[in-house]
Amino acid sequence: LKGLSYQKQSVSLSAQENLQPWFMQLNPMCEVPVLVHNGKVIPDSSRIIDYLDTVFEDKGPRLAPPEDTDLGRRVRHFRDLLDPLPVPLYTFGPAFHPDLADSPIPESLRMQAHHMMSTSRGLEQHLRDLDATNPDVAEAYGRKAEDIERALQDRSVIQKVLNDLEVTLDEVEMELEERKVEQQASGRQQWLCGE
Repeated sequence: LKGLSYQKQSVSLSAQENLQPWFMQLNPMCEVPVLVHNGKVIPDSSRIIDYLDTVFEDKGPRLAPPEDTDLGRRVRHFRDLLDPLPVPLYTFGPAFHPDLADSPIPESLRMQAHHMMSTSRGLEQHLRDLDATNPDVAEAYGRKAEDIERALQDRSVIQKVLNDLEVTLDEVEMELEERKVEQQASGRQQWLCGE
């Protein structure tokens, strides 16, 4: 949208490239996307959008509405609500703790969860090995291994994450219902935060 030139670097999550030392030095959270501009590292989609709107405000349209507008305040509210959600915990937590799932987990999925648990335990050990051999990013590897261990062992953490997710999604659903009413009144397509 802004017409900026860039160099794309793909990072394969399935090949665990986000756990390689070169990537961990860019983003110790091991998450994509990451923007590097003039030596400055900006992780996280929302932060990247804000950075591009600030640094390149004269290039193309804004990527997010100004925060001093109603729409901008709505976007900020939902970013603040959704961005901190711990995606790996609510994605994989029920696989590690099937009793927390809303409905019975089919046998095939239970088998996959069993495999995932052994793979995650292997990943946890792999991270601890990387921690020992890469002192410059050891803290990040250690933190990631602890997160995986917590997801595997602490059922109460997963229960809280799932409860918080339900409250968050209820708020999103209410907002979407309001947008649906606006769409019926205006005849224009409405999204969570705008047209």
